[in-house]
Amino acid sequence: MAKVYAWEHAADWSKATGSEWTSVDDARIPLTYKVGSAYTSYYSGVATGQNIEGFSLFDYSRVSTEGSSIVERPVVSPIFEGATTVSGTGTAGDEIIVTFPDGKTAKAKVDADGKWTVDVPAGTNLVKDQSVLTYQTNGVNDSARVTTKVQKDTTVPAPPTVDSIKAGDTTISGKAVPNNTVTVKLPDGTTATGTANDKGEFAITIPAQKADAAIDVTQAGKNGLPSDPASVVVKSNEKPVITASDKTIKIGDTFNALTGVTATDKEDGSLTADIKVVTNTVDTTKAGVYSVEYSVTDSDKNTTTKTIKVTVNTNEKPVITATDKTINVGDTFDALTDVTATDKEDGNLTADIKVVTNTVDTTKAGTYTVEYSVTDSDKNTTTKTITVTVVSVTAGTITANPFVIGTDSYVKGNLTGDVTKAYLIVDGKTYATINVTGSTYQYYASDKIKDPASKVYIVGLDSTGKELQRTEVAVSKKKVGTITADPFTIGTDNYVKGALTGDVVKAALEVNGKQLTTITVSGTSYQYYAKSNITQPTDQVFIIGLDAAGNVLQRTPVTVKSAKVTAGTVTPAKFVLGTDTYVKGTFTGDVAKVSITVNGTVSQTINTPTSPFQYYAKALIKNVTDIVTVTAYDATGKVLDTKPVTVTKDQGDAGAVIANSYKLGKDSYVTGTYTGDVVKVSLEVNGTELQKINPTGGTIKYYAKTQITSATDVVKLNGYNSAGVLVSSKTVAITTTDGTITANPFVITEDDYVTGKVTGDVSKVSITVNDVEQSLIPAVAGDYKYYAKSLITDPTDVVIATLYDATGAVLSTATVAVSKPADVVTKGTVTPTAFKIGTNNYVDGTYTGDVAKVELEVNGTKYSQIPASNGTIHYYAASLIKNAADEVKVNVYDSAAKLLDSKTVTINAATGTIEAKDVKVGDSYLTGTATGDVTKLALSVNDVVQSSVAFIQADGTYKYYIKALNLKPTDDVKVIGLDAKGGQIATNTVTIAN
Repeated sequence: MAKVYAWEHAADWSKATGSEWTSVDDARIPLTYKVGSAYTSYYSGVATGQNIEGFSLFDYSRVSTEGSSIVERPVVSPIFEGATTVSGTGTAGDEIIVTFPDGKTAKAKVDADGKWTVDVPAGTNLVKDQSVLTYQTNGVNDSARVTTKVQKDTTVPAPPTVDSIKAGDTTISGKAVPNNTVTVKLPDGTTATGTANDKGEFAITIPAQKADAAIDVTQAGKNGLPSDPASVVVKSNEKPVITASDKTIKIGDTFNALTGVTATDKEDGSLTADIKVVTNTVDTTKAGVYSVEYSVTDSDKNTTTKTIKVTVNTNEKPVITATDKTINVGDTFDALTDVTATDKEDGNLTADIKVVTNTVDTTKAGTYTVEYSVTDSDKNTTTKTITVTVVSVTAGTITANPFVIGTDSYVKGNLTGDVTKAYLIVDGKTYATINVTGSTYQYYASDKIKDPASKVYIVGLDSTGKELQRTEVAVSKKKVGTITADPFTIGTDNYVKGALTGDVVKAALEVNGKQLTTITVSGTSYQYYAKSNITQPTDQVFIIGLDAAGNVLQRTPVTVKSAKVTAGTVTPAKFVLGTDTYVKGTFTGDVAKVSITVNGTVSQTINTPTSPFQYYAKALIKNVTDIVTVTAYDATGKVLDTKPVTVTKDQGDAGAVIANSYKLGKDSYVTGTYTGDVVKVSLEVNGTELQKINPTGGTIKYYAKTQITSATDVVKLNGYNSAGVLVSSKTVAITTTDGTITANPFVITEDDYVTGKVTGDVSKVSITVNDVEQSLIPAVAGDYKYYAKSLITDPTDVVIATLYDATGAVLSTATVAVSKPADVVTKGTVTPTAFKIGTNNYVDGTYTGDVAKVELEVNGTKYSQIPASNGTIHYYAASLIKNAADEVKVNVYDSAAKLLDSKTVTINAATGTIEAKDVKVGDSYLTGTATGDVTKLALSVNDVVQSSVAFIQADGTYKYYIKALNLKPTDDVKVIGLDAKGGQIATNTVTIAN
């Protein structure tokens, strides 16, 4: 046998639960599995061997492999005579097998809490000194058998629960164990008995008792052993209780002193009808505080009195709560929002508030008033007036480039929006405000910023002096160093290599204006992996040397060579909107890949093994105005050719016509405008369609003087596309009024209103944006303006201004020229630092340029964006990054949500070791050492992790209290090393010796 153990059985052959095994070096016994006629769970016979000295050998000793069983023995709770169940504890999930004295068995599975219970089989009656055998199995191995003797039941029940009793009662009741005998001992020493029913309830008749008498009640089960007594004291007969509360009423109210007043008695129940008003001083004709006294008497002649206060109040006016407000031009304004009214008598009157006057005009800045009114049920009216200020909205940003002491003279950066002024703050000192214009600024600071540790801010203001943004300026001192670059050959080299000098400790590669990941360098040389980044001999490549703060010390060009000269051409076919799904074409030469570019956005590159090719573009090309090109590449990604794709409309595309009103007796032509695919127009008079003509330049002029002769004529202007399909038809208003409208150019981001002039029989003006006419507004001859900031958002929007007379007839239309200033090109980079699991809570790093928002991406999931500030990033990630294999990126965006840069974050796992010194049974502490990122430890005993932890000291040692655990050599004890966040790093086994 691999392990042999023995125990000294003395006079009891049963192996008691929890008794210790003693290791035996060598034992020789007869392999007999019977003692007499009984089978045993051990081998028996006279034992001889080594290390067995000290054992008293009786008839024979016992030697077993039980001590080395990998399945623990179950724990069996005491079993009493007549028991109907057997229970205990064991290993969760194992099966328990119980064998009773008559040979019957029962089985149960140990639950998740380590508990089990089996029923005693029908017909089995357990009596004292019988033995019950129990073992547990995991399905592969069985534990040793546990023998449990049946004991005499000596349990004593808990005292019963006794209900309260009052003087004169002749029944005592309560709760006991179902079917137990209940005994009542009275103050005179006599007793009364009864039996609890199957619900445990009992009620026993006793003589009437006096108040304060003490009564003891006990219960006994089948063994006749009585419980401790439960004592109850007889209560006296209590007084009645009057329920009445203080009241508040108004002058003139009707007052009934008995309304809402009740009385109860513990013995008599409700006595409300017996309440008497002793005194009542209330006078409802004048304000004041009065009193009312009540009295009531129960059947035992117990009398109770109570006095309340009655407050009579004057009739007060309601109160309106409303405050002055400031809103922006274009905001929605609801005069009743956040306005409330209350009345002392009526309560909440908010729903009854009326707006008396409201002069607020949200289309223009100014100061306006709103007057409110509310009336309570007593006809008391309150009014209140507030001021509403409508202000123009200003917004803008100001950025700051890093300032290097000894190199820079000015703090420089970019401006957006309404920033017109700026000032500098250095270490809390504010310097003069300067005017700024355009998209950039510079602020002389050579004589102000002298210490790289200074806290410096540039503050942007609008024309009124309101602060729009405050940006911290990164300050550093000039450092020196050089970085060189060896030539890089495409297809041969994997790394850009070169030499370093001075303060260069970081390097970044720039390819075609895009700066890639920054790496750490040291010594006198470096190498930067660039095989996947430098793909064409025409690539503009620089290696950038930086100091520890990220300042550029040298920017060196990298000579790029090509191992092979490749060439090729691409010829795309035209793309028809509404019909084609793919951009198709042919290519020649070394073309291996193609991509398409739509309005400056380059889509995915696809492989093209053979000519011709096709590229799915239905979801990419949406308008005939889209600018589309096809780019061909060689196998290394070098651009070989780029050609434009002609985008045309599918035949039958829609267009639209707009007809001006026709003034009978004055006009000779029906005029109007057209948009979209309209190539011919015709006039239809009273159902007869006239000749089709070709309009030009977006305007329509159709001679109609001889055709339209009456104000009742029904006239339509029809528009046809290039396929001859009618795509638009508008009714021409025949009027006896006239007028003209002009429209000034509208510049997006600069203009809020469409403006111009109107003449003639002016009544109303509207604008139509992309064939959707907006609401009509009143107008008078002269200048007009129509708020359109939120309506015209794209320079391709088609906008028409329309003039109406008082009857609603169109008098004139004018096309609005729409434009937009060129977009500001934003740039920015981000450089994250490495993140260590279990140590770091935040992903940190730095950024440059126009970064406004920072986003963390973990395993493809993007988390919320946070504002960028002061050139640094600080993003909480402890709950997001959990594994060293996680793929983590930092993405940065400008204020318009454009992605500027994305960099991968290096994730480092926590590492370390933990060692434990051997301990002996009875030791107070476990000691040892730990290294690396292990900051605390926990202890596992027999696979149960203890709740307490110990911390690693500064010298790497620890001390863990174990005395209360009563550890034994057979216990499986492990020490677990944890990082600062509680993550497991390392484990080690603890040896327990005697």
